[in-house]
Amino acid sequence: MEPVACAGVPRDLGVAQGRAWAEAVRGAAGAAQLLDAVAGRTPLETHLWRHHPQLAERTGGIAVGAKASGPGLFLALGREAAAEIEPVAGLAAGAAGGPAVLRPLSGDGWIVRRSEPEAGIPALELTRAWLAPALAGVNAEGLAVAASGFGPAASGAATPGFALVQDCLSRFAAAEGAIEWCCRRPAGGRGAIVAVDATGATLAVEIDGDERLRVPESEILVAGGAQGPREALAKALREGAAWTDALPDRAVRLEPAGRRLLLRDGGAPQTLALAD
Repeated sequence: MEPVACAGVPRDLGVAQGRAWAEAVRGAAGAAQLLDAVAGRTPLETHLWRHHPQLAERTGGIAVGAKASGPGLFLALGREAAAEIEPVAGLAAGAAGGPAVLRPLSGDGWIVRRSEPEAGIPALELTRAWLAPALAGVNAEGLAVAASGFGPAASGAATPGFALVQDCLSRFAAAEGAIEWCCRRPAGGRGAIVAVDATGATLAVEIDGDERLRVPESEILVAGGAQGPREALAKALREGAAWTDALPDRAVRLEPAGRRLLLRDGGAPQTLALAD
């Protein structure tokens, strides 16, 4: 999987992404509209423009670049909040080769992009072709962040909490600042965000609507997902299992110290570095 360069203001970042993955973007937008036909702006779109305008602009840019339906992409963002909820792990320095963040990858449409925002920190990001926010990534300051899958917000009106990953990558070098930001910003749904920085600081926050629960720092920290998969992943990592054995065949390992990610899709992991 080759990353595509996206640079400039939020709209330009989106246009580059939309042009690169136009077919997948149009497919997602069209499918979302068929399932969720609405007239006018949805409550989620209104919430995004009010509280996360850069992501709203980037979503519009993806639509322009792909020649896709703008309303359909905002609907697709809401559908992502109903995707399978997996646990995400953070490893401190010395734990199973840490510091690192580990995330399973379920579903289709995964892409890697190299974002160079006009105002913000460059980052190597993993997301779906039709989404403006990253779901996982590592930035040039040595911060790795990933969200578990997010259950839908109770009202369907709030921006899904996974969208906060984008803020973390573009703004912060340290895990503490990133997680504190996630505790204060408006977003909803149910899930978790894990952040690990190059020093090995390993932090997480669990999100449930307006509620935020800081997860205590640990050498091996697993958050999000159902209790069974979460406990199974934590047990495997604590027993020293390699990440390729502890996670499914499709997964990513984010390494903040090397500013790189290792992407596995059924075979040997592919290494992508921010400087490549």
